[in-house]
Amino acid sequence: YSAAAHLIEQVSLSVKEEQSALKVHSDYYAAVCSMYLDHHDAAKQMTGFIRMHPQSPEVHKIFFLLGNYEYSKHQYKEALVWYNKTDVDYLDKKELSEYYYKTGYSCFTRNQMDSAKRNFANVSDSTSTYYPGATYYYGYILYRQKTYQSAANSFLKLRNDFNFGKAVPYYIAECYYLEGDYTK
Repeated sequence: YSAAAHLIEQVSLSVKEEQSALKVHSDYYAAVCSMYLDHHDAAKQMTGFIRMHPQSPEVHKIFFLLGNYEYSKHQYKEALVWYNKTDVDYLDKKELSEYYYKTGYSCFTRNQMDSAKRNFANVSDSTSTYYPGATYYYGYILYRQKTYQSAANSFLKLRNDFNFGKAVPYYIAECYYLEGDYTK
């Protein structure tokens, strides 16, 4: 990203027409590179892009990336501000899973369980790296809401998962017990 950032900045500075496609794209990629390089002014660059190019479709990607930026710093309240501004129609399939998981987790940390549950439920692509975590937290919320059968069904999907497979048998057994099903 470092070499690309330097070249992109040169392109951006050389274009005088503020709203030309080349200027908008170079400003966008400069802001993105800044974020991935973890520059101290990355958030400022990204919000600057929003201010300079508010009509650009890339603004929705910047909202998403700003959410990710805050999420990576465990600033979940701030992450939600940006995620809530994101128009998901501008995200691809992989980004959608990430968006819904991270929005759900941010809501979860803020004790906004209904919103968290809705977002985790939207991570439906079982090939996504976010699917196991979303499924676990979705099941956990159902468990806390005393919806034991649905929670057990969610946890059952994770029985063979590397990260969650050892944790879910306890919840599955307890769900069955609390439902009065002593045979499973």
